[in-house]
Order: sequence, then C-alpha cells, then structure tokens
Amino acid sequence: MRITHLTLENIKRITAVDITPGDGTLIVVGGKNGAGKSSVLDAIMYAIGGQSASPSEPIRAGEAEAKIVVELDDLIVTRKFKRDRIHEDCINVPTVVGVCHCTKFGPTTSTLVVTNKDGARYPTPQAILDKLYGKLTFDPLAFASMDAKAQRGLLTQLVGLDTSDLEQQKLANANERTLVNREVKALEGQLTGLPEFPGVEGVDVAALMAELEEANASLRRVREAETAVAAAEQRLQHSEQTCQNAYRSVEQIDAEISALARKREQAIQDSAAKTDEWERLQAEVTDKKTWAAQLGRIDPAPIQQQIKSAESVNAKVRSNRARADVARRLELKRAASKGLTENLAKVEAERAARLVATQFPIPGLGITDEGVTFGGIPFEQASSSERLKVSVAIGLAANPKLRVLLIRNGNLLDTDSLAQLAEQIDAAGAQVWMEFVTSSADGMAVMIEDGHVAG
Repeated sequence: MRITHLTLENIKRITAVDITPGDGTLIVVGGKNGAGKSSVLDAIMYAIGGQSASPSEPIRAGEAEAKIVVELDDLIVTRKFKRDRIHEDCINVPTVVGVCHCTKFGPTTSTLVVTNKDGARYPTPQAILDKLYGKLTFDPLAFASMDAKAQRGLLTQLVGLDTSDLEQQKLANANERTLVNREVKALEGQLTGLPEFPGVEGVDVAALMAELEEANASLRRVREAETAVAAAEQRLQHSEQTCQNAYRSVEQIDAEISALARKREQAIQDSAAKTDEWERLQAEVTDKKTWAAQLGRIDPAPIQQQIKSAESVNAKVRSNRARADVARRLELKRAASKGLTENLAKVEAERAARLVATQFPIPGLGITDEGVTFGGIPFEQASSSERLKVSVAIGLAANPKLRVLLIRNGNLLDTDSLAQLAEQIDAAGAQVWMEFVTSSADGMAVMIEDGHVAG
C-alpha cells in the first residue's frame, strides 16, 4: 500500500500543498531551508502515526485549523487539527461576525477519519492505521545512525527473536561464575600460603603429660626416701656418738668403780639400751635403703623434651589438615565454575540455534551481544551502500503493509546511493518520500517554496 495523493493545509510551515506522486517510487521533496519541505514528511507521520507522533503545535502559526489528507491505494486518511480562538481582552475582534484575526488560541485538538474508497468509515480509525504502520521508524537512515545496542533491540523486535530468557540465564551464570572464580582465586592464595609436611603424625601430649606426672611423682618419692634415709643416718650417727659417750662414761666409771658402783651399773644399763636403739635404727636405715632402691628412678628429661617438640609436630599436623580442607573446597569451587561455564556454553548454543532459525529481512544480517552484523562484520563497519541497503530492507520489513518510507536528510546520499535506493524500492514495490535541501528544481519531484508547491 502506497500514497497516491497528499493534501496539506496549514501544517507547520505549509500553507497549502497538493501532491500526486503518480507511479513514482522515489518522491524527492526539494526546497531551501525553512521552505516547508520537512513539514511535508512530518505531515505524513502525523496522519499515520497518530497522536503520539504529532507535536503539541502542528498548526501553522496564526491559524486555527489544519488538515492532512493522505490517500492510499485502498484507504483515505483525514486528520484535522483545531484550536479555538480566545477573544478575552482582544482588540482585534471586528464588527463583522465570523471574521476574527485574534492571535490568542486555546489547546489543540485533533480528529481522525479513515474511509475506504467508497466512503465507508471505519469505527476505530487509529487501530486500522496501527495495523499498517510498524513500530520501527519510517526513516531507514535513522536506523543506520542509531548506536549498536539500539539497532540490535529494533532488529530483535522486528524479527521476533526473543532471547530474554537466555540473556537472563547468561547473566545469572556469568555473575555466579565470577563470584565462584573469585573464591577459587582466594582459596588458591590460601593454599599457596599453607606449608605442607608429608608423613607427619600427631603427638599425644596428654599421654606425655601423664607420663611426666608419673615421673615427677616417682622422683618425689625417691627424694622423700632419700630424705628419710638421711634423717635415719643422722639419728644413727647421733646414737653412735651417744654410745661412744656412754663407753667413755663406762671407762670413767670403771676408773671410779670403787666409788661409783651403783652409777656404773646404771651406765651399763644405759649403754645397753642405747646399743639396742642403735641396732634398731641401723636396721631401719638398712630397710629404708632397700625400699628406696626398690622404688626405681624415672628420668623426666626425655619426656619434657618430647612435650617441647610435640607442639611443633602438632602445628604441622594442623597445617596439613587446614591445607587439605582448603584443597577440598578449592576442588568443589573449580567444579562449580566448570559447571557454570558449561551452562553458559549451552545458553550460547541455544541462542545460536535460535539465530539460525530466525528469518532476517535480508540475507547476511545477524545479531550479537554487541549489536547488528552484516556479512559477519559489525554493521557500522559495512560500506555505506551496504548500510543503506540493509536499512531500507529493515524499514520495509517493519512496515510490510504500508510500503512507505521517509528519508529526512536526502543530501547524505550521493548519486550512486540514490540510484541504489531507487532500484531497491522499485524491486520492493515501495515508495520513498525524501527531503532534499536545494535551491534548484532539477531532479525534484516536488519543489516547496514558502509553504506551497512551486509552480
């Protein structure tokens, strides 16, 4: 469906324009800057695109009403704009009723009527137009000037390629893998900082402490026995000295025996008693020595040495255990990272499969994470002729029923590009309305001057 007739009244810079393109597929609207040529293309957008495509002030300055009539192959679209004049405090209201040159206006309203060629009106006119007009821009050069992400989004929308689920899976897996790999790095650092001591076994410090306690106890018992023996020996020595003193007393008494008989007898008895005590103590000393010899002596020095070295050995054992634990966790995280990498590969494989199954508007188009590709290279790196070809194909695919494209800046296209564009739209049975800044009417389908068609 193409435009067969266009009529404009009071739209932006346009006063009145009536254009019949005939069989032409490339309608070049020429004119100087400010002449109104942009208003011609804007009017087509206002009529077809609806309220959202229209500005707040589409009516020519100083006018109260405007009208656009777009005749298509099977439909006639009429959109009118109106703003009521405000007469309050207006000094320009004449006495003649109906003639008012007031320049104060209220809000702009619009009406839309869509009929078929027989004049039958459609009850929901904008819905009819929405079915004709795709969601992408009319202007194919606008697509070529978008950034890569915007191009990717529009093309994805156009071909119905929905990879949002895969993008979410990819993002989730990638984020989780980043966290896991960060933990892997941390565990690897911990593992590097932990020394390993092969063949080291733990030492039972508690058992060694018990042995040391037993050795110390035996040492105390031996020392107690030695003390008892020394005390007994001291008492024995004292007894021996006492015995010797008794003998000396006996000798003294013997010397005085005649006078001290009774004292001698007593001394002998005392000497006998002391001798018995000495023999008893001597036997006690012998028994103590025998008991002390039977106790046995345990040297605590080796046990103390073992205890000193036990902490060093056990520290190595603890280090080995800590290292083994870090190694185990490291293996688990490496396995998790590998699983996430495999998940990402599956997501990419599914995404590639969907891309293979996607029907693009033109062979060679593709979509990557970064944007759109053509012939396997980024779209912005393609030649200007290739970008134009692709952009036009996308614009036509976006508007499969309304085969009308608008190009705002035709001056960007050289002679070869214009020829290529004309050939492409002829082959597609489409129609392009293109704005061209010029002061010459040569090559122009329509020349706009001061809001009118020149000539």
